[in-house]
Amino acid sequence: MRTDDDTHAKPRVFCRGLGCAGMVLLLITLITGAVTGAAEDNALARFDQRVTQWLIGRDEVPLQQAVKPAERMEETGAWPDINYNDSSRTMWDPMAHVSRLETMARAVAQAEPDDKQAKLVLEHIEAGLTYWLQEKPEAENWWHRDIGVPKNIGPLLVMIGDHLPNELVQQALTLVPNELRHQQEGMDMDEILNDSFIIYHGLVRNDRQLVEMALDNMQSELVITTQAGVQPEYSFHNHGPQLYNGGYGVGSLRDFADWAYLTRNTPFAFADDKINLLVDWILKGDRWLTRHGFFDYSAVGRGIARGDQYDKARGWISICRRMQKASPKHAGELEAFIDHIRGRKPSITGNKSFWRSDFMSHKRQDYYASVALSSTDVIGTEIGNGENLKGFYTPFGGQFFIREGNEYGNIFPVWDWTRVPGVTAPQTKHPPMPAKTQYDWTHVQGETDFVGGASNGQLGLMAFDYAIDRGEINASGRKSWFFFDQTLVCLGAGLTSTTSAPLVTSVNQCLLDGQVTLHRPDRKASPLERNKRSFKGPVRIDHDGFAYIFPSQSGSVTVQATSQAGRWRDIHLAKSNNRIKKEVFSLWLEHGQAPRNGSYHYRVVPLGTPRSANISPESESSIELLANRPSLQAVARRDGNLGMAAFYEPGKITIGARQLTVSKPCTLILDDATPRPRLTLANPKGEALHVTVTIKSKDAETDRAQGRALDFRLPGGADGGKSVTKPIR
Repeated sequence: MRTDDDTHAKPRVFCRGLGCAGMVLLLITLITGAVTGAAEDNALARFDQRVTQWLIGRDEVPLQQAVKPAERMEETGAWPDINYNDSSRTMWDPMAHVSRLETMARAVAQAEPDDKQAKLVLEHIEAGLTYWLQEKPEAENWWHRDIGVPKNIGPLLVMIGDHLPNELVQQALTLVPNELRHQQEGMDMDEILNDSFIIYHGLVRNDRQLVEMALDNMQSELVITTQAGVQPEYSFHNHGPQLYNGGYGVGSLRDFADWAYLTRNTPFAFADDKINLLVDWILKGDRWLTRHGFFDYSAVGRGIARGDQYDKARGWISICRRMQKASPKHAGELEAFIDHIRGRKPSITGNKSFWRSDFMSHKRQDYYASVALSSTDVIGTEIGNGENLKGFYTPFGGQFFIREGNEYGNIFPVWDWTRVPGVTAPQTKHPPMPAKTQYDWTHVQGETDFVGGASNGQLGLMAFDYAIDRGEINASGRKSWFFFDQTLVCLGAGLTSTTSAPLVTSVNQCLLDGQVTLHRPDRKASPLERNKRSFKGPVRIDHDGFAYIFPSQSGSVTVQATSQAGRWRDIHLAKSNNRIKKEVFSLWLEHGQAPRNGSYHYRVVPLGTPRSANISPESESSIELLANRPSLQAVARRDGNLGMAAFYEPGKITIGARQLTVSKPCTLILDDATPRPRLTLANPKGEALHVTVTIKSKDAETDRAQGRALDFRLPGGADGGKSVTKPIR
């Protein structure tokens, strides 16, 4: 049974490290008192026992589960169902050999010491390990040799090394690293794993210096950085400036949390500032990317094609449990996050701009929305190792709307990847595939630098100078997203394409769940049949807890509810080639062939909220459109107390009783709704910028504020793109 507290772990059966006689000596030493050197050895022995119990208890493996593969093993120590000559880059077949050995070792370690079947399984583990060391299977991908194999062999030796021939253990240790690796600046998940392997190596050899070296190196990796790793706003980057809180991010976080938990209250414990950073990484970073079991697919890189992302957020539960033990003072906040993942409590609310990653998260008690972009400074996603073969468009405005958390569960084999929600793209047969071959690595990156947003912590907007020029694909324009409390307003202007295929803006493409309902002015709401229909605005479409509103100036709106088919192998070469079908709801705007200066305007409102009861097809009752042109996109509440604008050029806008003039392109939020009005600015280019905002008022009581100027010094460097808020006195 898995346990999060070694004090409740199953008593260890097999003695290791000091050996059984050594454990007796250890107890005598503890009773009689120890000199400094002996005390250090005792500390290592206790740590060894804690790690071993944890490895054994991570999964309960019935002995019979190990007997079956042992019985199938050939006399040589090989298994007949494994292709040891396989050289696949991802799903390397020989990896099953060391994985089975590690599982068998866990079963043996959990068994009674005099169990005959356990001894039989142990003999087969010895045979299988001997075979591996003699044959030395080779993989084309270095990862399997340097990471995959030691990830299995290291724990195996820790758990049962004392019950294998010493010569065999020493040979097997050559598969487990004992030297540090430094391959890149910043945090490297593979280096963190390598540190874990060194710890295993040190425990097997009873080498405290080796263990301390690995733990010290691991902590040195745990810093805020602008290289790979945890960024200043708690997004996580890997493989360049690429949002990767899922995948590499959660993998690294899990390893850190494991060792923070295992070293607690020992001489090897993590420093307080490192523990605090781990907690902040969870609560100020990852928590903003979740709703119940959903973890934002925009933050998992090529992992979106792996088929293991559904209900991904539940993986954070065990991480939080570890950190509750490592940092009791944060236990309450971490428990609240666990409750939310399990769907029992509402999430935190607010808006967060991850300015280092061109990403925005918007959280309310009853829904979650996000948008992911890419610029010349931020990589949007990656294609490589035969994974994410159709993911090109995802960082060009990809967005998700979530209430329950299962809206997109494993939809991706059947997705039309030219209609990623939020993206404007020509409807070619397939998205661009910029890699030379399906196994080559390539990054998908934006082609402009005015990409980013502004956030005051509750509201936010994102602006996108949109351009794609890849072979036959050519499209450009200005796109923006405005996140109000219960309304998301989406604008597009200057949309132009020279591609012969029609240009469309996808609004959503999710799993079909329940009825699709059409609302037209002066007509009774009517259910839509399961087919494809097109309408001219104004129109409103309701589906699965969201209303999609298209005002009168919108073009042709197409809604589709039908079965879509595909294969996992279409997006990941190592996955199944079986054809699967899913029922899918799709909604998009059509701009026609080779449009010039096209535009769009739509809103998304969660149903079931007090305000949603009064929405009309023309507009969400409290929000008005102020501007939608290539130089300026702006919206505001009708009472004038809240307004947001994306200035692609210097210009002015009137919001309520205030006229605002900006001297430089920027994104802007005016909040007049509080007793202390405030103005928030950011530079989507992510550079230091001096912007002057001149404020004029039509209110007679504030004539003294006529022409008053506010100077904003927007930051560059690590904080480039960060929002700055100032009061309006």
